[in-house]
Amino acid sequence: MMRVITNFGQSFENLEIKEGVKVKDLLLDLGKLIHYEIVHNDEIDSNVEVLLNGKNIDFMPKRLDEELTDKDTLEIYLTPLGGG
Repeated sequence: MMRVITNFGQSFENLEIKEGVKVKDLLLDLGKLIHYEIVHNDEIDSNVEVLLNGKNIDFMPKRLDEELTDKDTLEIYLTPLGGG
């Protein structure tokens, strides 16, 4: 079963996913759940870092179109905002 790890108070163990689900699909659904637009205009929000099996999704060949399997771990982190 797939794992989704976050730093915003909600992680999911043993998540069942349908065959062919893409990273983008899961991020859009999760964004609705937490009321935060993680993906907009086919880009990941600049305040969010997404790792698939420990690798930054931005450096993967298909990026948001990577297909997920039940053995994957998706990590989604809201990065701290800077300022003073």
